[in-house]
Amino acid sequence: MPTRSDFGQWSENYVAQYLKSKDYIIIGHNYRKKWGEIDIIAEKKEILIFVEVKANKEELAGFEPEKRVNPEN
Repeated sequence: MPTRSDFGQWSENYVAQYLKSKDYIIIGHNYRKKWGEIDIIAEKKEILIFVEVKANKEELAGFEPEKRVNPEN
């Protein structure tokens, strides 16, 4: 059975492949600094995009990825 870390890595790779299919250039993965981490850094038309990937293995009401992003994480 895949670990949580394996699933997270798979999810980030899936998103990176999707972005590439939409002509984004992937500049970095898991960029870490003392204040945190950015999952994916991409560029398109000279605009930098910072991506935080949130994924669930199943649908759970109230636990949608867009509700799990806040200034603390």
